[in-house]
Amino acid sequence: MNSIKNEIERKWLIKTISPALFALLEDAWEVNYAFLNGWRYAEIFYHNPEKHNGAQRHFCKVRKAGQGLNKVEETVDISPEEFIAAWENEESKILTKIRNIFQKDGFTYEIDIYNEIQLATLEVEFSSVAEAEKFVIHEKAPKALLNQLLLEVTQFPQFSNASLAISQEVEA
Repeated sequence: MNSIKNEIERKWLIKTISPALFALLEDAWEVNYAFLNGWRYAEIFYHNPEKHNGAQRHFCKVRKAGQGLNKVEETVDISPEEFIAAWENEESKILTKIRNIFQKDGFTYEIDIYNEIQLATLEVEFSSVAEAEKFVIHEKAPKALLNQLLLEVTQFPQFSNASLAISQEVEA
């Protein structure tokens, strides 16, 4: 599947996934990223293949334009071989995460755990900028999540996946 779409999302730092928050989670998958030449190559391992048309793995590359609340995202399906070539390229910046999701009141909450850099983030995606701007997380999110919130980082580009991949390499 190839697509170009607007991605409207807000992002927060969170402490961790507490037992109460873990109980809310509906699905999860592991993602390996290789950032190379402006593209984010991704290998996705689904924990619950039945929720993803029986697929256990998916390969794609993504390019984003913009930053902050509203970005344009281009996604292109690729072969496993194309992903492996990007992953093994010495110029690639590597990042891995586990994405956990749950739904509440029409919103999808995406919790990403970056084990190598000891970081956890929350993303909430929206259908419009107006919807994102009027969203008040303390009114919408379950208490189990609110107890873990630290700081909204939507406008901080250093918390994008590409920036995390680059900074992880510098610190290693």
